[in-house]
Amino acid sequence: MPSDSNAAFHATYHLGQYQEAIDAKIADLDQHDFTARFWQKDATLWTQDAEAQQSVRSFMGWLDTPRVMLKA
Repeated sequence: MPSDSNAAFHATYHLGQYQEAIDAKIADLDQHDFTARFWQKDATLWTQDAEAQQSVRSFMGWLDTPRVMLKA
């Protein structure tokens, strides 16, 4: 295990017949900057409906838990 607590964890999975489809989906998520948008609580990742977006954002509050707990 790396001594640097900020080091990224990397794992390799062999997914057989699903590998190609999963690799394509990961590439699509990367192309659309999914990870950054997820952490920014971008509800358009799930829906284009404004009312539904508000609902999605309200359920994404848990993303703030680690930062809030560090301040406690």
